[in-house]
Amino acid sequence: MAVPPGINDEYAGPRLQAAIRASQTVMPRGFWLAYLKNHDEMLPFYEAESAAINRRDPDGARVVCVERSEAMARVMLGELMRRRVFNPAGAAARPATSSPGAASVAF
Repeated sequence: MAVPPGINDEYAGPRLQAAIRASQTVMPRGFWLAYLKNHDEMLPFYEAESAAINRRDPDGARVVCVERSEAMARVMLGELMRRRVFNPAGAAARPATSSPGAASVAF
C-alpha cells in the first residue's frame, strides 16, 4: 500500500528522510498504529511543534522534534526489551519466550 506524500516527503532533506526510513525499519508504522498510548503520549509534542511553527520559531519546533524523538525512542527500546531483542544493561541474556499476561503490540 502506497503512503501518500506528507510533510516529511515535501520538506525533509535527504539526511532526515534517510533517518526516518531507518527508524521505520526498526519499528514499522504498524507498531505506532497499534500502540495504544500513541495518541496520549505524542499529541502534546505535535501541538507544541505546531504552536512553534505558527510563532515562526524554528528553534522551538526543533527542540520539540528532538523531545518527541527521544520519547519515541524510549517507547521503541522498551518494546524491544519486552520482546527480548535487547536486554537491560547488566542483565544476563535470556531465551526469548513470551511472558504470560504481557501486553503485545503486533507489527
